[in-house]
Amino acid sequence: MCASCLTGYWPFGLAPCAVWQIADVTCCTSSIMHMCTISLDRYAALRRPLIARARRASVAGVWTRVAFIWTLSFAIASPLIVVSVRRPEALLSAQLQCFIDYAPFLAYGSLIAFFCPLAVMLVSASDSSDNLTDVLCAY
Repeated sequence: MCASCLTGYWPFGLAPCAVWQIADVTCCTSSIMHMCTISLDRYAALRRPLIARARRASVAGVWTRVAFIWTLSFAIASPLIVVSVRRPEALLSAQLQCFIDYAPFLAYGSLIAFFCPLAVMLVSASDSSDNLTDVLCAY
């Protein structure tokens, strides 16, 4: 936030800080999950093109995946609601700095929201590359 950058502290209090952190984690997680979904979609398109095409043609299916990703992203960020109530100093420090200072959430959030999707993307990209190589070598 610009106010925090200009003043050097978070002037808005705990509730807006919690909302800001939850929104930040939700949006960043959603972005990563969307990249993971794209990677899986590309893998499916190379592995079984006709089935993948039929599945992608459904607008309802696309919206269902988007809704699922946003719901999952919010679910990953939702422990911050409990953290803000039980340990408010973990989100807004005594020096009025708004950041997540709760090691269990940082470990959980990093693992679930970043490293697991990263592993999925690396595996699917590797398999996609192998499938593409096999297809190209067949011709």
